[in-house]
Amino acid sequence: MFDWQELVETAAARVVPADIPLPAVSVITTDTRTVGHGDMFLALRGERFDGHDFATTAVDQGAAALCVDEQMVEAIVAATGGTTPCLCVGDTLAAYQAIARLHRRGFPNLKMIAITGSSGKTSTRTIVGAVLSRHFDGAVLTTRDNTNNHVGVPQNLLRLTPEHRGAVLELGTSTPGEIRSLTALVEPDIAILTNVGPVHLEGLGSIDGVVREKAGVFSKLGEHGSAILPVHLRHHPQIAPSLPVDRVVTVGNAGDGADVEVTYCGGDLTSARVGVCRGGRDVEFSWALPGAHQAMNAGIAFAVAQVLGIEDDCVVEGLAACRLPGMRTLTVEHDGVTWINDAYNANPDSVKALLDWLASASHSCGHVHIVLGDMLELGPDTSQYHATVLAYACEHLPNAGILPFGPLMAKAARSFGLDAFEDIEDLRQHITSHVAAGDLIAVKASRGMALER
Repeated sequence: MFDWQELVETAAARVVPADIPLPAVSVITTDTRTVGHGDMFLALRGERFDGHDFATTAVDQGAAALCVDEQMVEAIVAATGGTTPCLCVGDTLAAYQAIARLHRRGFPNLKMIAITGSSGKTSTRTIVGAVLSRHFDGAVLTTRDNTNNHVGVPQNLLRLTPEHRGAVLELGTSTPGEIRSLTALVEPDIAILTNVGPVHLEGLGSIDGVVREKAGVFSKLGEHGSAILPVHLRHHPQIAPSLPVDRVVTVGNAGDGADVEVTYCGGDLTSARVGVCRGGRDVEFSWALPGAHQAMNAGIAFAVAQVLGIEDDCVVEGLAACRLPGMRTLTVEHDGVTWINDAYNANPDSVKALLDWLASASHSCGHVHIVLGDMLELGPDTSQYHATVLAYACEHLPNAGILPFGPLMAKAARSFGLDAFEDIEDLRQHITSHVAAGDLIAVKASRGMALER
């Protein structure tokens, strides 16, 4: 339940009309599709909508209170007949974030984990969430879908209830300062950096810019907070100053000298075996997430377990139950053809990880076809990144059919003598005429390409 006086102070707000009775509010929502009786509807502005236009709809659907911008309050009070209290603020997004931070601080005993990185955020969030759910008997909140930005993170924080004992939140970014500001909302006990690579370069400028931005996840660790990151980034000059002095756990391959060392023992298209060594103890387990990149994410889960004192058996049980959300190496069979849908997003490192996995695990299939779509937001070096990925594919899977899709891939494909596609129907027709039962088709591209079509 939210206290109105706290809301006024936290959001630097005033209540309009001033003398109206204030109802009890336990839920704050920004979506009229989910507003319920007694909720507060907070009107956000977006690129294609303005929540203030839906304030009367929210009231008609049962909203007991509104949070609106100062400049809109008179019109909204008139439209609603002056019977619904409005929390009137200078900026509804800033108010939403401040209220979410206030709500998060109401759970000081909850174990809060924040995750960022250039790739693997959602996989790692899902993997760590599975282990924590096993440890905390399901009382764990994780990021819903892809709500990892300046609106989504507050939305997830406001989902916290007294029943939750842990939370695993994913933090995304595309412009400088976002990770630091989101971390300030989350106030994590454990901050995780999965990796750093070429992503969002149009906004972040360079790899150095990516490193600076991602290091922000360590900026709000309290005196007892812990950092988890790849061992090769432990002493990076732009990361090391942000790390706690003696509460860092590193993850790496066997022989890298990390606190948690990972060995990928191999696998097929649907399962794998992984070895992990931590604290002098060796653990080997099987799970349903093949690929060396996923094995490293499992290593991060063991690092979290090391910080929280979770036993190995509990970690292994959580990992065994873990399944990734859709379009992340989603493997299905249709008419005898194996389809791997990894089209949720793509950057050079994540594409190479997929190719490495296919090179090691697709031997039992017939012909392998790999649709590689454009990788977006890579800045002025985008042509070089696309050419590098195609060269990697040709080198590591020389017998596969490489099918570049989109204008960026098509441009890079010319120097490799590859047939490229810019029309989705042409690509469909090619696949239909060249694929037979027993073959494998893998699909990878940035989200904007919508290759799941």
